[in-house]
Amino acid sequence: MFSKGLKVACLFLVLGLALVFASACSKAKQEVSSTPTSEAAGEPKIGGTLHITGSSPPNFDPITSFSGAIQSGVSYAYDRLFELPYGPDKPYNSMQTVPHLAKGWKMESPTTFLVTIRDDVKWQNKPPMNGRKFMADDVKFAVERLKSPGSAAGAGLLDLQKIEVVDPYTVRFVLAKPNSFFIYSLSYSHFHMMPREVVEQYGDLKKPETLIGTGAFMLDKYEPNVRTVYKKNPDYYEKDDKGRQLPYLDEVEVKVASDPATSMAMFRTGQIDTRGLNVNEQKDIRGSMPNVKILQSPIASAPRVWWMRTDKPPFSDIRVRQAMAMSIDHQKYLDVFHGGKGAIEGPLTLAVEEYHMPIEKRPASVQKYYKLNIPEAKKLLTEAGYPNGFKTVMYSTAGMGPELAQQAEVAQEFLRAVGIDAELKLLDYNVWVNTAVNGINYGDGMVFGMSGAVYDPFEMLYSTFYGVPNQKNRSAVADKKLDAMLDQMIATYDEAARKKIIDDIQVYLSEQQYWIWFPQGPGYAGVQPWLKNYGYQAGQGVAYRWVRVWLDK
Repeated sequence: MFSKGLKVACLFLVLGLALVFASACSKAKQEVSSTPTSEAAGEPKIGGTLHITGSSPPNFDPITSFSGAIQSGVSYAYDRLFELPYGPDKPYNSMQTVPHLAKGWKMESPTTFLVTIRDDVKWQNKPPMNGRKFMADDVKFAVERLKSPGSAAGAGLLDLQKIEVVDPYTVRFVLAKPNSFFIYSLSYSHFHMMPREVVEQYGDLKKPETLIGTGAFMLDKYEPNVRTVYKKNPDYYEKDDKGRQLPYLDEVEVKVASDPATSMAMFRTGQIDTRGLNVNEQKDIRGSMPNVKILQSPIASAPRVWWMRTDKPPFSDIRVRQAMAMSIDHQKYLDVFHGGKGAIEGPLTLAVEEYHMPIEKRPASVQKYYKLNIPEAKKLLTEAGYPNGFKTVMYSTAGMGPELAQQAEVAQEFLRAVGIDAELKLLDYNVWVNTAVNGINYGDGMVFGMSGAVYDPFEMLYSTFYGVPNQKNRSAVADKKLDAMLDQMIATYDEAARKKIIDDIQVYLSEQQYWIWFPQGPGYAGVQPWLKNYGYQAGQGVAYRWVRVWLDK
């Protein structure tokens, strides 16, 4: 018989081997799935200003919203414990994290993780931080603030019971239940390390002057709806493999472009160094700007989805949701918005290469919900008690550019074809974020929006559909069967076994249609010939991608 201690030791040996095996497999997958990138030609050139376009952050407090403008804006100054790999030789989306502010970690038990942080990191030299050292107490403060009531980032920390300071450079995370994705989740775009003294002085981190972190760039100028300029942090702790101070750039200027035509004109005239492109724009650039490198990703930004109040009629009836799914003309949507190319998405996207389950591999019983079938959709609505359809409200926004609003209009037409009259209400961007994106504040209707720049099973499945109130469970899902499957998913370290559970969850969600996904085409980015060492990777608001690029002008 094994002693109790030996059994525990064996358990962790197995878990450790599983993690090593998963890491090795993921590394191999990275090597064969790297996204085409801008070449790194010659030695880095130091200095210069990178010019890109973006939005003005409505505020600088990352716990207030999932807003891409906020998360992007603060990422220049704030670091995370772990980071995703960026650069020319890295894949578009990686399920492997790399230590950033962290130096290393180990799993003490299935519910406790010990994280050691670097001892050479300083806060930016602005009052009240004044360049003091970054310590374990700072990690505890930031994580507890991320988990505080009302925090938009709290969904990723649902199971965190407490964080303990072990010594000046070590913290222990204690979870309520095993979570095989926990360390990966600490690399999420909104898990920033924020300064305690600044919060104590200002009460929150909304004002521009509160943006003081440990990151590679410091906020220099903030001109709302015009531009935001971030300058190099001279005390940044990272150096390249030859000991040169990072970042190479002196500045990053984020210009606000009023519309796509304006930003495209800026790109054509060399006023910005890289820009995302839609399918028609990339065709035009290939023909008219041969020196520009076109990079391609598996998907264009985040897939579009419907989410709705599944805890209230009419959307609480599964037949209504299934009818809505069968109203979508997938090929027409791809023809209109993606040049006819693309794939059916959801609930995990093509960017999650390790775990995405193609629709054609799912049972025929759920494949039917991804095919246009107006008669069957009307039959389902009749069986649900809506023989003449019903009226509802569908919220979206034009504040992210015209394309999302145009896509919402097409989605509205799909619903109308089966008898659902969805009044389209386009909200101001900030109202949109606070009403339709953060939680379930949109009333009894439904939303057409973006699924978010989320590319892993924990955040896309567990955080979004686990049956507890949180900012990401926007459809108010409360499904005990699904909860049990999700618990099993995060508790499983064996990669093959976990993949099987995730497949089962994708099939189950295909039947339930708590969120309804639209097809999505590939994404493109144009890169000016002078921008070097840039990799086209996934991630929302990650300024870390600019730390190792340079300008060869």
